[in-house]
Amino acid sequence: MRRRRSHRHEEILAILEREGSVRIADLQGRFGLSKVALRMDLADLEQQGALIRTFGGAIRAHNGAAEMPYLQRVLSHPEEKQRIGRAAADLVRDGEIVILDTGTTTLEVARHLAARPSVAAITNDLSIAMEYARQMHPQAHVLGGVLSPLHACLLGPGTERALSQVRADRAFLAADAIAGGHVLERSPLVIQVKRAMIRAAKEVTLVADSSKFGQTGLSPVCDFAPIHRVVTDSGVDPSVLEALRAQTEVLVV
Repeated sequence: MRRRRSHRHEEILAILEREGSVRIADLQGRFGLSKVALRMDLADLEQQGALIRTFGGAIRAHNGAAEMPYLQRVLSHPEEKQRIGRAAADLVRDGEIVILDTGTTTLEVARHLAARPSVAAITNDLSIAMEYARQMHPQAHVLGGVLSPLHACLLGPGTERALSQVRADRAFLAADAIAGGHVLERSPLVIQVKRAMIRAAKEVTLVADSSKFGQTGLSPVCDFAPIHRVVTDSGVDPSVLEALRAQTEVLVV
């Protein structure tokens, strides 16, 4: 029963990703369930931050400013991301298992790790998965879930469930922003998956270029207690770096 319900939640989230809203009347026709049962589903998903209930249905949850298009993110601060990616990959020992979060900076980490066949990789990011395929890597694992066209990755309860079965040596996380002692994101679905990645790894490294520091209006993923290290570039304000070093290890490249 729990599994059927989680699958139903995934379908509801997939509809929201495609269309931005759902109606209970339409969900009744799709699932053959009562309005009461479907309202409970929407209430569960709202509690997770995945949607906002409305009269007769729900809309996709949005936090903060509009998401930057993927191509624009790829083209933003490329040299800094390349340096960060190289330095982060150098932290990994042969034979380790790593989780790679969705993001353009984690993609740079992946470009280096994909050339190391002894390092197993787990990711929900489609661009990272294609990089591993391009380099014919023998130990790349793609997490299941609901496809998010906006993020070019897989999200939702299925992704979180898969991560609950993972025990990795390291996780490399990306972020929309860093401010107020917290790692921040716009998407509630992304937030839940990042938290699952943190739980699945022995050590967590945040990779973020200097443009990510100081932005506000987003939702917190976590504070720096579970973050073992931050890898960033020299463009971060010295006072911000000083405050960050009081909370975790910082590697500036």
